[in-house]
Amino acid sequence: MKKYKKAKEVVWCQEEPRNMGAWYFIRPKIQKMMKDLKIKEELEYVGRDYSASTAAGYSSMHQRKQKEIIKNALN
Repeated sequence: MKKYKKAKEVVWCQEEPRNMGAWYFIRPKIQKMMKDLKIKEELEYVGRDYSASTAAGYSSMHQRKQKEIIKNALN
């Protein structure tokens, strides 16, 4: 993060739903690192919404959501 201190956005992207995966574990660690480096931007989450299931259930729906997540993370 030192290399990109002037970044306009800091994004955490994950494939798993928001309530699964590493988001809640890693979020405070990244926020502390950002504070220590005096990075004022907010940490943004990009990924699936909260869900009781780890996947959409249909391959076509899963693929569509994957493309959406990648697009949102890179835009």
